[in-house]
Amino acid sequence: MKKLVILVVLAGILFGGCSENGEGDISETAGTTAGTTAVTTTIAETTTYREMTEMQIPEEESKNISIKKITREEAGLDVIVPLDFSGKTLDSDIKALLYSEREYVDGDYSNGLIYKEFNDSTSMVIISERFLGSIIENVKIGDTAQKLVSELGEPNIKEDYPWNETLGYYYKTNEYYIGFELNKDDEIALAAICLNLNAYYGNMKELFEWLSTEPYFPSMPEEFFNYGTVVHGGVITASTIGKGLNFLDKFITVYNNFEGDIYSFEGDTKYEVRYENSDYYVYGLWSQLYEYNHEVAEFKERGITSPGGKYTVMTFWNYYMSHGILIRTNDFSKPVNKIYGGGGGTYLWLSDNLLYGHVSNYGEDALFAVYDVDNDDFMYPMRDLGLEEMPGIYDFDYVNPEFAPGQIVLYGKEDKESSLIINYSIDVNGDMIVKSYELS
Repeated sequence: MKKLVILVVLAGILFGGCSENGEGDISETAGTTAGTTAVTTTIAETTTYREMTEMQIPEEESKNISIKKITREEAGLDVIVPLDFSGKTLDSDIKALLYSEREYVDGDYSNGLIYKEFNDSTSMVIISERFLGSIIENVKIGDTAQKLVSELGEPNIKEDYPWNETLGYYYKTNEYYIGFELNKDDEIALAAICLNLNAYYGNMKELFEWLSTEPYFPSMPEEFFNYGTVVHGGVITASTIGKGLNFLDKFITVYNNFEGDIYSFEGDTKYEVRYENSDYYVYGLWSQLYEYNHEVAEFKERGITSPGGKYTVMTFWNYYMSHGILIRTNDFSKPVNKIYGGGGGTYLWLSDNLLYGHVSNYGEDALFAVYDVDNDDFMYPMRDLGLEEMPGIYDFDYVNPEFAPGQIVLYGKEDKESSLIINYSIDVNGDMIVKSYELS
């Protein structure tokens, strides 16, 4: 099933898991990105190329376009011959997740395995610093580059990332890609693996002819792409393994792992073709490792830990309709919990499991909520006290309250002398009991 990512921005990404990140301060004016996952919806209807017979290139326009088949060498694309790793032994849990032989469970996360989706096409597994076993053969986190090469041979793709003093050793094999991030001491810090799927997915000549007739915000052509970003009902970027398309800036990017015929397009063309001598899979593995490192660093820098140390919370902000909070269980017994709809104002732990936060669109018409992390449940003190319909209730500042033991204190936005005090207690089970309010 193909999917579209719903975005309400004027720019898109060609790989679903990587985006720019904003900065912010959770305790004051929270609003920082820690990752870029968007809500997805399935395509109800898609028009294929062959169904668009009435949308052929006008004769006068086609005369000005030259479409010529070219070689990979002419396009500047290397051919990376896959390695044969059929005799190599993968860790059994990594293999099971990679080939979708079973469901991802909390125990996998506890053991340092983080499951991701790669461009809605295949599964990806990040092997973090917490994984203690052998990843493949006798290769482990912390091993040196020399040990890695002695076990697996020389990688057929190497990348240098000078801005964070790391190297990438990537092995493109017949069945999968496996990449290793090496730190400045030439030791394996992280690894990631994903399946190597066929990177053909549609005829480039037909795609270009289709684009020559398409409107500015077209529907996504399923014959050529399986993943897209959308604004106001129109696709602005689309991608599949091996190539990507940007409708706004009007260019097609073809990567060196694309396996179909390639062409040059000259004349009065609507779209530019850019041949990128890099591997789309490798970019995907790198971007997920980058996002993992970024999230770890952000939790360390901005996260607020609950009183007993059980949880840490921080905000993320992708854009104005995609934001919220991330909650990490600090013993790593569960994956990071992503909750959409928050991301603004103050977040404060009332106890080791109760989190106060300003609510914008959690799906509830509430001014603020208290989230019970243990039970994954929201409580709404204002609603419980019948205050949401009280005249003047929106004159209070719910975004930046003050706290005292057993009290949430809200001051007037304009009249700082006015206040609303909500009294509560926490019972032996850790549940919040809303008791009364004081208005002055």
